[in-house]
Amino acid sequence: MLSVPLYAHFAADPFYNMACDDWLLQRVASHPGAIVLRLYSWQVGTITFGFNQRAETAYAADHLDGTPVIRRITGGRALYHDRSELTYAIALNTENLAVPALAGSVSATSHAISEWLAAFVRASGTDVCFVKRSSTENARPGFFHKAPCFASQARHELMAGARKVVASAQRRIGGCWLQHGSIKLAGIAAHPALDGVPVAEPDRLPPLTATALADYRDLLATLAAERFGLEVVVEDLTEADDRVVRAAAAALEKNPLARRDPIKQSQPTGSL
Repeated sequence: MLSVPLYAHFAADPFYNMACDDWLLQRVASHPGAIVLRLYSWQVGTITFGFNQRAETAYAADHLDGTPVIRRITGGRALYHDRSELTYAIALNTENLAVPALAGSVSATSHAISEWLAAFVRASGTDVCFVKRSSTENARPGFFHKAPCFASQARHELMAGARKVVASAQRRIGGCWLQHGSIKLAGIAAHPALDGVPVAEPDRLPPLTATALADYRDLLATLAAERFGLEVVVEDLTEADDRVVRAAAAALEKNPLARRDPIKQSQPTGSL
């Protein structure tokens, strides 16, 4: 049985969050057959936007009101991460990977992960169904560059009635890939810098607690073990790895809008 680490970070600094996900991809790149999991929440509300988006159209800079903005290394569209949100990440190297469900095409792996996340959301008390087909407006460049993530639906995303609950993005670099995404169990918070139809205003949703994150972490680990046949081990980053991530976070904070390539010859994909 493949042993897989799961890292959890409660109310983490937004630049640390994105730098740590970058680090996950870097880590698996040098470890054939490796899988790494992560679950985290946000210290402050933050907007992230996709690798291929233009900053000048992804969000309204004059309505940020101090909200941090960071370009992701994954594709997709702009998204507001409020303090009630759970965010997951999975990174893996498909070389010699002993988990067939996660070694296939973008569509196949996205579906496998969506089934895992659907089981997680249902076990958390929310019934969901799969989006079978992406919204037609997703193909329009103007919509892609300007519309926020939760304004439309993409294939394999999860819906509770008319509300999107999970939205993800994936980036593949050769045989390695990172997928991360937002799990909106409490609802979708609005932000004045983004368009779209919100469920709640900023800071109106109750922030996630450390106890809740720990419970969700254990549930996610159990379901990953059941669905993919993994031995999931909850771990903390080593001091050396944490220093690497913190240094990357400091560098990212100085230049958060630039496109960055943790590994050369990368190709972002997916929708968040």
